[in-house]
Amino acid sequence: MTTATSEDNTEADAWHNEATVSLLTAMEGDHPVEVASLELNGLRMTANASWHRVRKAAVSALHSRIELVVATQSKGLPQATNEVFTRWEPLVKRMIFDQEDQSDFLLLVQKDCVERKNGSSLLLTVAQRVFELDIVEEEAINIWWADEKSSTDVGGMSKVRQATEAFVNWLAEAEEESSEEEEEEEGDEEESDE
Repeated sequence: MTTATSEDNTEADAWHNEATVSLLTAMEGDHPVEVASLELNGLRMTANASWHRVRKAAVSALHSRIELVVATQSKGLPQATNEVFTRWEPLVKRMIFDQEDQSDFLLLVQKDCVERKNGSSLLLTVAQRVFELDIVEEEAINIWWADEKSSTDVGGMSKVRQATEAFVNWLAEAEEESSEEEEEEEGDEEESDE
């Protein structure tokens, strides 16, 4: 029974590596998003891979591309993250269908950041960028942040997310202020109607 599991894991790892390399090659070659998306979808269907696995490969490729841009083009992490995610946003949006996928994407980003040299900074810049690009909504960020898998001490997950806490708190405060302003406006409108 354990042999089948280890074979499945080996196949999954091989697929992950193939999908990641395919995406990285597309990114480095500046291929059209449509071409990269078709290649990735072909790989997904051939292996009957889940969208979760597709997102995991995409996160790995995106992070590797960001690190490469930082290393070879003398750009800072925020600038490289902005550049890479802005360029590949349509590809990422094609693998995220609902709020659950959005929070899954963030969890995969976080897991991948644990393995990276500047993981804490990378997680923060990616979380900010995907929010700005409307790849993930505030509610999905809250779901991810509250998820036990995200806050666990196991495997460095809680440590890598420390830098992102201020951003998540800022979102919550901005939402609170927005709600208060709406309530005040509604109150003013009611008074003027009388």
